[in-house]
Formats: sequence, structure tokens, C-alpha cells
Amino acid sequence: MQGPLVPCTIVLLEVIWLYDVFDNAMLMVSHDLPYALELCPRSLLMNEGTLVADGRTRDILSDNGLMSANRLELPYGFDPDFVAP
Repeated sequence: MQGPLVPCTIVLLEVIWLYDVFDNAMLMVSHDLPYALELCPRSLLMNEGTLVADGRTRDILSDNGLMSANRLELPYGFDPDFVAP
């Protein structure tokens, strides 16, 4: 790839670096938000190649403003508070 790195590539390189530093990291890409909540205590939320959130998955999915601003929605009737941490 020639030219400057796009933001998502830079974030991916940072994740790969973290994997090398911390031997137990895992990268999972999913659009299934309830599934991500069950598997991942921490999430990175990206929108159009830009990192917009980094934190506890439960906190991100419970932030209605953040979810709406990034055109995300949970399945009808799904409540993140009813999923075991």
C-alpha cells in the first residue's frame, strides 16, 4: 500500500502492537452487538475509519447518544443490563 496510512489502518497496527505486548489480546470484528457484549468486556467503536469510542462494551452499548450518532441500534427489546458481565 502506497501513500499515508488511513486511520483504521493505524488503529489496527496499534491493536497488533497491543497483542504483542499483552499475550492475551484478541481482535474480533462484529456487527452483532449483543454477541459482542457477551464475549468482549472492552470494545473499540469505529465509524468510517475513525475511532469514536474505546471502553467497556456495556457502557458503549448503553450510551444512547453515542449509538444514535453512529447509526447503531440494539435489537428491539434488548437490554444490555440483562446480559451477564
